[in-house]
Amino acid sequence: LWTLGAKSADRAQSIQPDFLVDTDENGTVTVTLSSGNQPSLVISPDADGQQDAFVRQYLERGQMFINALQQRSETMLRTMQGIVWLQKPFFQEGDETLLRPMKLEDVAEATGYDISTISRVSNSKYVETPFGTYPLKWFFTHKATRNDEGDDITARQVMAALRRHIEQEDKQEPRSDE
Repeated sequence: LWTLGAKSADRAQSIQPDFLVDTDENGTVTVTLSSGNQPSLVISPDADGQQDAFVRQYLERGQMFINALQQRSETMLRTMQGIVWLQKPFFQEGDETLLRPMKLEDVAEATGYDISTISRVSNSKYVETPFGTYPLKWFFTHKATRNDEGDDITARQVMAALRRHIEQEDKQEPRSDE
């Protein structure tokens, strides 16, 4: 949402999350669509049984539109549930180093949708969690390397380890970059 009447340099954009993810004390993660993104549309009961072909045609179009919106909501919800399933430790703890390498293909496989569908759903969508609001694209991480145990490690995990290493070093005698 843009602030009205502001100069272009002064504009502030606020994010309306598309999904809400919550975790209870038992670690159960729930995913819901944000109610602000779910239009409430119904065909008026007064229109039911109309015999006029013109009116029936528009009633059918209206019902098709409502069905398409419902299908869109279902696709969005299943995609977000797939992301949560694949990245569950993050959604339980909020620690970005718990994010596993994940590609569009992984979510497509988990949901049964095509990769292009996952790409469209995750583009310009946001999720609100107890740990902050994130763009869905943020959860897609690539393998950077493997650790000594043979597990895939993401670039975020490498950066977090470097950050910890630097924070713990003696500031009077810092370690060399090597």
